[in-house]
Amino acid sequence: MNIKMIFKWLVVSTTLILVSFCAVAVPSRAKTGAHVTGHVSCNGRMLSFVTITVRGTTIGTATDGQGYYRLPDLPLGEQTIVANSIGYRIATKQVTTKPNESVVLDFELEEDLLNVDAVVVTGDKDAISRREASTIVNSVTPKLMVQNNARSISEGLPYIPGVRMENNCQNCGFNQVRLNGMEGEYTQTLVDGHPIFSGLMGVYGLEFIPANMIERIEVQRGGGSALYGSNAVAGTVNLILQDPMVNTFQAGFNTDFIGVGIRGTGGVKPDYSASFNSSNVTDNNKAGIAVYGNVRYRTPFDLNNDGYSELPRLKNATVGTRLFHRIGDRGKLSLSYFHITEERRGGNRFDRPYHEANVAEAPHHNVNVPSLVYTQMLRESDLLTLNASFQHVDRESYYGGKANGKDAHPLKDYGLTTDLSYNFGAQYAAHFTQSTLIGGVDFTGERLKDIKPGYTDYSTAPILKDKNGNDSLAVDQAKEIESLTVANQVTTTVGAFAQYSHHIGWATLTGGFRIDRYSVEDLASKTGFHNTGIVPVPRVSILLSPIPELQLRANYSMGYRKPQMYNEELHVEVAGAKQIVQRVASDLRRETSHSAMLSADYNRQFHHLALGVLAEGFYTRLKDAFINKRHDADEEGTVLLERMNFADGATIYGVNLEVNVAPSRDLAFKLGGTFQKSQYAKDVPEDLNSGRRDFLRTPSLYGFLLGDWKIGAGFKLNASFNLTGPMDVVYEGKKARNEEERKEIEENDFSIRRTPSFFDLGAKLSYTFNVFGVDLTLYTGVRNVLNSFQEDFEVGAERASSYVYGPMLPRTVYCGLTMGNIF
Repeated sequence: MNIKMIFKWLVVSTTLILVSFCAVAVPSRAKTGAHVTGHVSCNGRMLSFVTITVRGTTIGTATDGQGYYRLPDLPLGEQTIVANSIGYRIATKQVTTKPNESVVLDFELEEDLLNVDAVVVTGDKDAISRREASTIVNSVTPKLMVQNNARSISEGLPYIPGVRMENNCQNCGFNQVRLNGMEGEYTQTLVDGHPIFSGLMGVYGLEFIPANMIERIEVQRGGGSALYGSNAVAGTVNLILQDPMVNTFQAGFNTDFIGVGIRGTGGVKPDYSASFNSSNVTDNNKAGIAVYGNVRYRTPFDLNNDGYSELPRLKNATVGTRLFHRIGDRGKLSLSYFHITEERRGGNRFDRPYHEANVAEAPHHNVNVPSLVYTQMLRESDLLTLNASFQHVDRESYYGGKANGKDAHPLKDYGLTTDLSYNFGAQYAAHFTQSTLIGGVDFTGERLKDIKPGYTDYSTAPILKDKNGNDSLAVDQAKEIESLTVANQVTTTVGAFAQYSHHIGWATLTGGFRIDRYSVEDLASKTGFHNTGIVPVPRVSILLSPIPELQLRANYSMGYRKPQMYNEELHVEVAGAKQIVQRVASDLRRETSHSAMLSADYNRQFHHLALGVLAEGFYTRLKDAFINKRHDADEEGTVLLERMNFADGATIYGVNLEVNVAPSRDLAFKLGGTFQKSQYAKDVPEDLNSGRRDFLRTPSLYGFLLGDWKIGAGFKLNASFNLTGPMDVVYEGKKARNEEERKEIEENDFSIRRTPSFFDLGAKLSYTFNVFGVDLTLYTGVRNVLNSFQEDFEVGAERASSYVYGPMLPRTVYCGLTMGNIF
């Protein structure tokens, strides 16, 4: 049975089981005639999109454009109504509902300019306010992404301390997120809290997931394996999809002009994108649906006018939906699905087939992600959650080319990769007066198959004489190259976890434990690679809050990574005739980590001023750290980087700082920065990590500054600044800067270079007005105003594509519009 058939069978059977369970297990919601209605305001302004829920149930709605809400047919008796919105403090009110009687209940919310009362779910797998979470959880809200005109997830993440996005390939634009300086594969990316974001998806996934499909992104730094399993060593990035709460629609169009005002380029190139969002709920709030979509087209950009792109061509289309149906007063069934198709291509000769280009890196993805979640409230406020999530990725790729016009069997560089990942889980959260107990089990699996398809090598066809005595190529006698299975990896993990939190005065103690049994098998390995293990993963923390404005946290957590293929092994770097591929060693052991964090979080709101200061120290010790061993090029010019263990391990330590200042409700600033050190515990041999003890591509200093000013009369000004400090990077080209580097390249086939610092400044001006009841926003802005961008890119077909660093875009001017409203 192939992967597609397995995927369809799993999705259909799981859906039928969960839907059948819900249909027979929970009674339908009765019509009581008990209605609660009202308005939500702040300082005389009616507030839209405020979430209104009934505590202890799954009943909820949101305010409309006039701040009005309606909760029909509520359960009878004492009810607690909760009003919650980003930027405002949570408010609760008690009400007694009676049959066939309506109650008016208005809310006057207090502004929370620092978002300390924002509800987060990632830190403890439970919905609690940020100030009560056992670990620091930062959120990237739609507001923050709009301020910075983020079109994809990757463009919204850099505005959190300790988080940095980087580009790793000059050809295809492969990028990754680094938390606390560790590579992207140390971060567990979640979709609605479920670990289905596979290694294959991690190669390009953060760039081709559009921002408009996300309700918010939650980022937790530090080890999270005790709750989320393997890979959550540096932290977790949780992508929370939009939920339908109110009748609304929004559409937008954006155009970027890349390379404005830069001399010596291949010309200014456009990047177009369009998006839409719509949601609709029934009058009784019992069911709802949200639909979203996005299309994007970017033409390739050539910075140095050598005929080869520095930014690849992108063609992306996304469509998705989320539906919910409330079952009774305390049950809810949610179904989500999104599909992404993306084609990217970097190199040259874009008007020709891939194998006729000198260099072409061209992956084409088709991604399908369905999920089904059932939640049931029990007792007063306990919550049972059952989930089933899937992700299926088909990738057709080409990494290669004719190598500067020399035919090097370019047909051999095509590839076919399929990946199926899935997660089934059950969780129960029990809430007591002074404590919370959360426990659950989950089963996660992945089936990855990577194939080099067969082809006809016409260069082996003999030249024969035809009947007229002329030379003729005997193509029917050409050598047939058979398909090659590069990897056929099956990974499964069964885990159980529990976490207990107890409040004692102004202290909260939290202890968690997880035990996983994993199995990793590569069916294509000639050595019969099969690795299994049982991993206990503990976690403890203490939260002290001597005054409401101050939270002191101390955390210890353990993490681990299975010995499997990660995103780096699924990306092939191309430099002319040379390919650089990465594979895992047959004796690779799991990597484990021990992390400790101390933080002080102070937030206070004065009459006209809000001030928030966060200082966080972190320390991570890696045992049996994964490290790359470089092998000499084979007869076809392929260089192998083999993933191995470094028994002496590595340490990562530093400080994250964040300052939020809001002098008024119309003006706010956010400053964040990271000082850190990342290095292996002892000196490493020349063939490991390029002989460097310090981590490569990891600056010791990086940070950002954001400004948000509501000028008035519908005008708004946003400004951003990103700092990237110097770092060491590997140069695998042949163009030495001096005699010393020339000798180093001749001896090692590479050299180490120190990059300069970068100062990426951006600005955006927008104007919002109302036309026939529709809010219309026009905006324009500039990214990287100073064009602080890499200046020494490699040129030509023989360029070293991995030699890329610094900001991800040169100077770029953009403009666009959005329109939408609640109806």
